[in-house]
Amino acid sequence: TTEAATEAQAEAEAPPHTTEQGGSAPSKLIRRTCYLLPPQTCVNDSGKGLQKALEVLGLPQTTPFLALVDDVALPVGTLRFKAKGSSGGHNGLKDLEALFTDKYHRLKIGIGGERRIDHVVGNFLEEERQHFERIFAKAVEAVDVWTSLGPENVEKVMSVVNQVGFSKVEATGDEVPDALKVLGGGSS
Repeated sequence: TTEAATEAQAEAEAPPHTTEQGGSAPSKLIRRTCYLLPPQTCVNDSGKGLQKALEVLGLPQTTPFLALVDDVALPVGTLRFKAKGSSGGHNGLKDLEALFTDKYHRLKIGIGGERRIDHVVGNFLEEERQHFERIFAKAVEAVDVWTSLGPENVEKVMSVVNQVGFSKVEATGDEVPDALKVLGGGSS
């Protein structure tokens, strides 16, 4: 699990934008300090790792954060942004919820397959690598939407990221082995 924590740092005037009536109106640009925190502990202790990182950074435990997680329940190539919810059996999310409740943002990255340790923590097959590189690039775009619009605008973030055109990264035929196609993880 990777957590991206953000803190509103300063507000500055942005160039005017066009209103629906055709006029222009000033808008606010929020500058944020963001931290990408790769796993600091084993995934099952993600909450403790984030708690320690916030402490070291001098940030309050109420700092908004975005957890990036794999999800076997989602087909390969599907992204799903959620404002809150249950762990869905994900041990890293269970640990986050124990310390931060379930009201944190999460970006679920579909890996399909079965809930087996060798599938969840194993290596990608060479045929899968290109597809997952594109999936991860789209996940980076989703994080950018979250940091740009801000966690305070989570409904807008979800409306962008959860759109079918954004949230589904299709594989090309040569990127997905036949076994994944059977599991529903690739284009037929």
